[in-house]
Amino acid sequence: MSMTLTRINLETVLNKVASVDDAKGNYLKGKLNETKDQSLGDFATSLAYELSLTLHYERFKSRSLLSQ
Repeated sequence: MSMTLTRINLETVLNKVASVDDAKGNYLKGKLNETKDQSLGDFATSLAYELSLTLHYERFKSRSLLSQ
């Protein structure tokens, strides 16, 4: 089953982000609103990268707290 990338799919992801981190979710929603439909793929790629960095940072932070 192939899934077409739509603005609604991205809004769903950003709502989940906002449920964890309201400031980051609202910032990213604003960026999505500025994005034209033709650039949704680029937006999704940068979103995945940013969320990946955030996840790695949170893991690093929790590991360093555990080792103290």
